[in-house]
Amino acid sequence: MATPVSIAAALVAFALAGVVWAAAGPAPTQAPQLPRPGDPDAELIGLLELPTVLNLDEPGASSPPPRLPHPPLPVYADASASGAPIAHIGSPRDLRTREYTYERKGAVVRERRPGWYRIVLADGRDAWLPESAAGPYHPLPELLVGHLAYLTGNWDGWVWPEPGAGLPHEHGPWRTAARREWPVEVTATQDIGGSLFVQVRVLASDPCEGDTPKVALAGWVPAYTASGKLVVWFHSRGC
Repeated sequence: MATPVSIAAALVAFALAGVVWAAAGPAPTQAPQLPRPGDPDAELIGLLELPTVLNLDEPGASSPPPRLPHPPLPVYADASASGAPIAHIGSPRDLRTREYTYERKGAVVRERRPGWYRIVLADGRDAWLPESAAGPYHPLPELLVGHLAYLTGNWDGWVWPEPGAGLPHEHGPWRTAARREWPVEVTATQDIGGSLFVQVRVLASDPCEGDTPKVALAGWVPAYTASGKLVVWFHSRGC
């Protein structure tokens, strides 16, 4: 028969467990609400090479041909050339870019339609560029899989056993880590109803620091937050 002291101790332990659970926060019970790639709020869905505008003077082009002047590229308010251009792109300073590999930049793409890309101008406006004026396109899954990737500060700390399904697990050090990046290995991506999920192995240490990578947690994370920010990105220049 339990004594009053043992009952009281059990009640205290139960109360403390409740405090710890409340501090950690309950696990999500539903898949996160995500923007679909191409929504206005999506940060990017890929990077686009523009051979007549970008990387003309950057290292990496072995024995480049003589640089000939090119007319600026017209861009439009809609995925149609029926109206007047809203701007002309003639310099990397005219648009927002990110590196898709070492010192090679691509234009940020927010949406694709047949024959068109929606890119971002330097002033933040969206503009449509015809596919005929562009070079190779690098979609987000191609940029992430097999590259030196990391979870950004937009990550909520949860990893799902399946793409947006099941009971997720929390990465313990996430809440106390001072850093804003968590190294991961990206092994696959999957589109679920238009929302992109990324299969990751969250590493306990940074491989760039010379440590042997150890997997702390494995599963799936959404590629975007509900506001369209990237949850996963990669180091284009390696360590």
